[in-house]
Amino acid sequence: MKHPFIYIVDDDAEDIELLVNAIYDFDINICCSFSQSGEEALQVITNLESYPDIIILDLNMPKLDGKGFLKTIKGNTSLCHIPIVIYSTSNSKEDMNETMVLGAVSYTVKPSTYNGISQFVQSIMTSYLASTP
Repeated sequence: MKHPFIYIVDDDAEDIELLVNAIYDFDINICCSFSQSGEEALQVITNLESYPDIIILDLNMPKLDGKGFLKTIKGNTSLCHIPIVIYSTSNSKEDMNETMVLGAVSYTVKPSTYNGISQFVQSIMTSYLASTP
């Protein structure tokens, strides 16, 4: 049985650590990997033998921000099928609308508590990974 593979793109190491911990609390068998920049993530993901089942993407990053990363992934015929969940501190309606138009499957404002992060993880697991073979 193939274990789900989640790729996190976020420039905040603490946010990555909390998210990975919540994912492993949900299911220790989930494969997690991450990059702290959009550029690095694009380079890594395009060279993987097996693509992630879902990408969790922060918007506010230096150089290639989340919107630029999202446009690039959704413009690549090999990668455009990967669901991308936006996970950002921004609660801007404009950001939410723009990312959904660009192809994100959902948008979540980063929770301020670990319980909130755990609920976010549970929601993406049941919504986007329930059918992973």
